[in-house]
Amino acid sequence: MAETRTEHSRLGIASCALFLVSGDLFRLLLPMVFLSSYLAPEAAGDAAVLWASMVTLFQPVALVLGIAGALQRRRKRLFAFLGITCSGLSFVLYYVAKFAYFTFYELG
Repeated sequence: MAETRTEHSRLGIASCALFLVSGDLFRLLLPMVFLSSYLAPEAAGDAAVLWASMVTLFQPVALVLGIAGALQRRRKRLFAFLGITCSGLSFVLYYVAKFAYFTFYELG
């Protein structure tokens, strides 16, 4: 007998929502980084570190929530897979960019 999937996984919805919140934080805090580098160049590094840590703090949590939501058998998994894909992709892209920055910064 086939299992019927009832409603969307709440963990998957939370994963997708957390990814959207981190994207909004990224978009809203970016002007703060640019403004702080213009007004106080010595404090620009601190603002950029705060900005990056706020954004990347949510990515592993959203990824774990998405995986947990995808493992629920009797729930629909659409939002869980969206959360896994989006947060996993942005998580990987952040660390690839960070690796590339440190690699090229040491060469130059």
